[in-house]
Amino acid sequence: MDRGQVPGGRCQLLKMGSPAVLEAQIRELQEKSVASAAALRTLVSQGEALQARVQGKRTLRPYITEMRSEGEALERKLAESSTVVQMVVENVRRLDLAQANTRKALDRAESIVGLKATVDGVASAIVEEDWEKAAQSMQRYLHVSPEASSTQTEEAALESLRKSLVWLRSIVAEKCQKAIDARDEAGVVRFCRLMTQLGCAADGAARFADFMGTKVRQGAEEEVERLRQRIDM
Repeated sequence: MDRGQVPGGRCQLLKMGSPAVLEAQIRELQEKSVASAAALRTLVSQGEALQARVQGKRTLRPYITEMRSEGEALERKLAESSTVVQMVVENVRRLDLAQANTRKALDRAESIVGLKATVDGVASAIVEEDWEKAAQSMQRYLHVSPEASSTQTEEAALESLRKSLVWLRSIVAEKCQKAIDARDEAGVVRFCRLMTQLGCAADGAARFADFMGTKVRQGAEEEVERLRQRIDM
């Protein structure tokens, strides 16, 4: 710059304002510079953080792939396990059904054997006139429910027991009436109990109630008669 130009430059600076204004503008520029520097540092920091996150994702990508593969393998294993469980459940159901059929067959076989023993026991008790034994043997027949699949042996046994039951009920009722007529209280109790065992509980209870009522009435009449005799004396 030429010396002749200096005064002109100064004049230009003087035209921009007073020193206080210049200082304020300088301070403003300084503050903006500081703020810009801070913003720049923030951007740099965010850029570094973003770069670190990207780098972390790149590092985790193999692990994510591996985890996805393991998850798919686990899903296949669970599907296979579910299939195995369903097979086990089905096998257990079939086993339960087979056991139920086996138990039913065993019970049926036991029932057939029991019917034969019942027929023999009833026949023997009738010959011996052991009515308690006959009634006790007949108890098994009273709890047998005939089935459509009954064999000829079962049918024959059941028919024999039906006839024996009818005959036993008849003979026990007859003996009970004889005991009532003879005022044999022990005999009445005995045969009324046998009637209950043979499925005639209502008839037996009615006979016993009538017997006891008659006994009480006759006892009262006899007592009244004794009192009259004493009064007459």
